[in-house]
Amino acid sequence: MAIWLQVISRELLMLSILTALGSAPAMLLSERFDPFVRGSLAPVLGLAAGTGLFTTLEWFWPGRSVKWVVPAACACSLALAAFVGYLRRPSGRHAARSRDRSASQPLRSWMQIALVCVAVAMPMTIALGVNHSTGPVAFSVYDSTGYIAETDALEIESLREAAGSGAPATNLVTRFFHGYAEGIQEVDYVPLSAAINPLVGLHSTDTQSNFLIAVLLAGALAMYGAIRHTLRRAYWAACLGGVLFGGSFFMQLFFDGSEAAVAGLALLVPLLVVAYTELPRRRPGGLFVVALMFEGLFSLYPTFVITFGAALAVALLFLACEHFVKTRRAGLREAVWFAVSLLGVGGLAVLLNVVAYRRDFAYWKSLLHGGFVEPNFPQLHFTALSIFGWVLQTRGLYSFAFSSQGLFGDFWPAVFVPVLVALFAVPALRRFRVAWLVLALVPVAGGIGGYQVVHNACGYCEDRSLLPITPAVVYLVALGLGLTFVNARRVYRWLGFGAGGLFAVLAGLSAWRSYDQFSTQSYFLTTSVRSVLAAAPHNGSTVLLEGFGEGPKAPAEEAFVYEMANEETGGHLSMAADVDDREGLAYLGTSPLAPPIYTSNYSYVLTRVPGIATRREVVAGAPGVALERRRRGPDVSLDYGAAVSLMPAQDPGGLAWVIGPLQLVVAGGGGAPGHVTARFLLPTFATVVPPEKGIVFTRSGLNLQACIPTTVSGAARVAEINLPVVAMRIVAMTAGDGRCR
Repeated sequence: MAIWLQVISRELLMLSILTALGSAPAMLLSERFDPFVRGSLAPVLGLAAGTGLFTTLEWFWPGRSVKWVVPAACACSLALAAFVGYLRRPSGRHAARSRDRSASQPLRSWMQIALVCVAVAMPMTIALGVNHSTGPVAFSVYDSTGYIAETDALEIESLREAAGSGAPATNLVTRFFHGYAEGIQEVDYVPLSAAINPLVGLHSTDTQSNFLIAVLLAGALAMYGAIRHTLRRAYWAACLGGVLFGGSFFMQLFFDGSEAAVAGLALLVPLLVVAYTELPRRRPGGLFVVALMFEGLFSLYPTFVITFGAALAVALLFLACEHFVKTRRAGLREAVWFAVSLLGVGGLAVLLNVVAYRRDFAYWKSLLHGGFVEPNFPQLHFTALSIFGWVLQTRGLYSFAFSSQGLFGDFWPAVFVPVLVALFAVPALRRFRVAWLVLALVPVAGGIGGYQVVHNACGYCEDRSLLPITPAVVYLVALGLGLTFVNARRVYRWLGFGAGGLFAVLAGLSAWRSYDQFSTQSYFLTTSVRSVLAAAPHNGSTVLLEGFGEGPKAPAEEAFVYEMANEETGGHLSMAADVDDREGLAYLGTSPLAPPIYTSNYSYVLTRVPGIATRREVVAGAPGVALERRRRGPDVSLDYGAAVSLMPAQDPGGLAWVIGPLQLVVAGGGGAPGHVTARFLLPTFATVVPPEKGIVFTRSGLNLQACIPTTVSGAARVAEINLPVVAMRIVAMTAGDGRCR
């Protein structure tokens, strides 16, 4: 129960801060937006405002120095919202004419908002609680490790210092951040998190997953508000559109740690809807809100700006042609005013976040030349038919991208139903011109995705490029269903209810399958690991990490545990990072066995393999993990060449299985020749272990003992042995002086 309370409280903390920051911009919207729509848009407006404000501040100062700005900015925004609301009271008659009828039905509106929040947050919250974790989590893509490193480092060092100081990194976290700060990729809402965490006494490994759920909620509420504003009614179709932000598509992004992508998707469609409403009116308040949202988009995920700009150009060209056909006039005056408004909004957006724009400008130029295409990106296998099911969330990505496809067996959920449901978007295109703006995202995103495959041979890039299609289609389908539900002809209403119900059922089944897959096959940083580490005294003692890079989700586990230990120990951390045998250091990078990454004067060992007997004393333990105190004399630790379970609790004994060349590291003992004595348990009496030069084997039944000579490597000595991969376990290791005999 305590885990769920922690997760929910942190989600509410972030959502409350976003809502408070966005309350003033929401009140600046015109009277055409009813109070519930403004309230629904407030969190995503706060996301844009908080990103711009703290990215600018943290260019000069670290997050812990500007943490006081968070409550101050929230208070100022709430006060300004109250003041604007007070000034607007005399113009209530104007609002009454434009407000939708649902404003007189607050109970239904509150029920819909509550349903959206519960449906979107519940699956991820339950997954964290069931796995005894407050996060972070990773399934197949491990981007969250980078976001955590950025946030932790930005709490203590400004962007300007990291990008230009040239100071040597003290650990893998700061080294990653220095490289990132010197680059040109977005920093998304990391600066906001880096200010909130020290304010409430938490770290990024405590909050990253919880804050990401809150951003998903902000996107879901914004989608609900955008659909409701367009329909001018509190139809349940708007609620369905918001709920779909918790479908299999968005679950994939959450469990893969796609923080920036989720934040960008949360803004994309609401930005188009707000811009369509406010730009023609040319109100200063409305134009400011559009500029703020545009600033948020290029700050959070600049890749979408290319899609957004191209889609806007296509849609405007279409609307201009339509205007000319109907009136036989080009509408030059209106076009000039619109162009001026767009330029003004774009310029103001740049001024709201100059730091992000400077990085993004170089980033956009790099994308034109195929930048950020890495050979180790996941290779996805899309087909034209499978995309239908993915973007409408009747099929999860991993259910078709990595498995063989049967056209008939997969036809209904993957092709037929999505196409059938998409047909219900046609009435929306006939009724609402703003729908054409959103529709333009679909072919543009598809074209960019196809370009990535042909030009860069990058399946993962295609996946990233196709992401905007899902919120666009959700918006269009929800609009169409909403119109069908109130059609005067009963047959159309029944068709709409039937298609909407079938869509909801298949999307729900897909979400359930995705939840089951992600919650059982992802790596969760459990509270047990944190509680064991907390037993170490906070007196500056150095802690060595052992064996966390040997699991099947090593790129997540090793980085997460390293980042958590760095937070808990204040940087007094040591780890053998010389070889990355299972890509556990894919994001943080390797380093020789030398300071500052590896130091031999550690006092404690946080181990993932407590089943290996050593001379250490156990201080605290949990299933599959232990904190051990080092005794005097040389200490042996596992470097690489072993395998452990996915989660520590799945192997309470903390056993280590040999999977190839095994390297052990000896700290202490001086520079004299030495050796390591390692004992192994063989699977059968018939197991053959070939002789190896320089190593002395002693065998008794299933027990195999090896005396391995050590060689000097940096600040330590290492012992390496090649063993057959035959389900052999290493059960003990000790160090000694002298040569093997």
